[in-house]
Amino acid sequence: MTTFFKTHGTTFTVGLFMISAASGLLLFFHVGSAIFHGMHEWLSLLLLVPVGFHIWKNWLPLKMYFRRKTILLPLAICLALGVVFAAPALLGTSASGNPVIATLNGIASSTLEQIAPIYGATPTELRERLERKGFEVTSTHQSLREIAVASGHDSGRDLIATIAFP
Repeated sequence: MTTFFKTHGTTFTVGLFMISAASGLLLFFHVGSAIFHGMHEWLSLLLLVPVGFHIWKNWLPLKMYFRRKTILLPLAICLALGVVFAAPALLGTSASGNPVIATLNGIASSTLEQIAPIYGATPTELRERLERKGFEVTSTHQSLREIAVASGHDSGRDLIATIAFP
């Protein structure tokens, strides 16, 4: 087994990292969350196996980073970044540390009348865009979230791309 990982450990690390990075980006932008959530979590956990073998295989060079103390600054920066992102959730000051998601949620709770100027359109034009894509719109006073739920979607964020890219 160790021969297998000595031979293929790096390529498994690269392959699983690519999957983890791609699925992480898609999750960050809430694209296909139902598809990528489980994949990202489980394959990121699996990534720990070849990374562990990589560390084991390269232990002597890794010890040199500690001896020369060149690893301390990168580890301190990574730890600080982790604390910065975890602090709002730990302190209960924010439901999400992602400003993109906060913005999308704000737009999703807005009515067609409120967001029409953002897209350089009238509320009626936005209504027509959505209706052409099969969404049920009864009024331009509805929020995107209300339109989404009435049309069988989970949230108003589903409609934003339809409005932005007709």
